[in-house]
Amino acid sequence: MQPSRRAFLLGRAAPRTPWQVFCRELGRVCGGDLKPISPDALPPSAAPQARWAPLVGADVRRARALCAEHGVQLALSDTTVSTEGRPVLWVDPVWLNDLVREPGPVPRWRTGPGVTLGALAGVGLRQFAGAPPDRTLAAWLGDRGAATWPTGRGDLSGVHAADVLLADGVADTLGPFGADDGLPLRTAALQQLVPALFRLASGTEAQWCKELPSWPAHYRMDALLPRAPATLNLAHLLHGHAGTLAWVESVVLQMPEGESAPADADAAKGGGPSPRADAGEGRGQPANAGGADGQLPPAQARALDRRVKSNFDPAGVFPELA
Repeated sequence: MQPSRRAFLLGRAAPRTPWQVFCRELGRVCGGDLKPISPDALPPSAAPQARWAPLVGADVRRARALCAEHGVQLALSDTTVSTEGRPVLWVDPVWLNDLVREPGPVPRWRTGPGVTLGALAGVGLRQFAGAPPDRTLAAWLGDRGAATWPTGRGDLSGVHAADVLLADGVADTLGPFGADDGLPLRTAALQQLVPALFRLASGTEAQWCKELPSWPAHYRMDALLPRAPATLNLAHLLHGHAGTLAWVESVVLQMPEGESAPADADAAKGGGPSPRADAGEGRGQPANAGGADGQLPPAQARALDRRVKSNFDPAGVFPELA
């Protein structure tokens, strides 16, 4: 019997590979636009990859569960990361673009990851004036080159809090952690993670990094080592994480007090990294996480980055830094 006649009589053929099973399940339980990347557009012997633009945030939670079940890495588009030959689902948050004014005396806005920097500048967040208007908040927050403030001054970012989906599927909020204005750690996962991060912050590697005027590690662990007038804020740790620590569901932004760091220093010069088909083999070096000559960050900084990653994502649901 010819294949076309068999398909007509028996229905659509069952998926034959684990990747096909994953894509079928994603299409069944999640909405949005799923586009497999042609093998011809990938490097030789690369694992399969696809791009996906979800319509609602809840679908990302379901996709994370499927990724964990099928051994697929969930990666943020517009980032350059290392996927080590594993299948990749590149998630574009362009449709997750809610923008709502938060109640309260301080002007703050809750923004979805797909909100553009132009829209943020349009509501009065002046730190985004002059930034590429079509770039998404998720791409900006994931870009280490945009996190250029001095060591301990994460307050200059204007990030107040972030709702995150952790690698194990737990959703919680990272934000201020002071005695007077701290946000509660609602879940057991965060109640275990945060003390581990504070132990890292008090360790020799983080203390060595703290003495430098420019934070040398990729992950901004100096969020736990603030310098006045900054105060301790766990959300500042996410700036520049490239989607390797968590999926950011929303961010609460405000105008920084005093002078702010450039919102998008690298992208303003010609755009940040794009979600290329070969992005899984990313070789990019964060602009402020190493020497000006492009050398690797110091050994202490690299060791600290590895420890931060292992605490956030021990199972490797998200990709590694490039």
